[in-house]
Amino acid sequence: MEAATQPRIGRPPKCGGCGDCERCARAAYMREWYSRFTPEERAEKRRGRNPAVTREQDRRKMEKRRRNGTPEQKQRIRARAEVRLAIDRGDLKRLPCVACGTESTVHAHHDDYAAPLDVTWLCRPHHEQLHEWMGGF
Repeated sequence: MEAATQPRIGRPPKCGGCGDCERCARAAYMREWYSRFTPEERAEKRRGRNPAVTREQDRRKMEKRRRNGTPEQKQRIRARAEVRLAIDRGDLKRLPCVACGTESTVHAHHDDYAAPLDVTWLCRPHHEQLHEWMGGF
């Protein structure tokens, strides 16, 4: 009889989940360590985090991703930033989801990152559905 698999806790592996490298071993250890806590203990750990430190760590991670990313990743980052800025300036307006018409939590979907302001507006469920159909993010 096969043992029931535990639901994975935490972020997905970054290297593709080879399971052999040092990064995967560390991630597996941390997932196992974190899974020992009850949901209440996990919530307490999250509440105990310093938001300023967390923001600074997140900022550093984003800078590192921008610096070390592939040209395709950098193009995606630039396109998303350009959409954000255009919305802030008022040059681009969020429209309802083209699939269902909802106006809440619409995302800008890029068919071509080379044309950053040419977007299709989709609600989160339809955006995720489209990417699943396309073969992932």
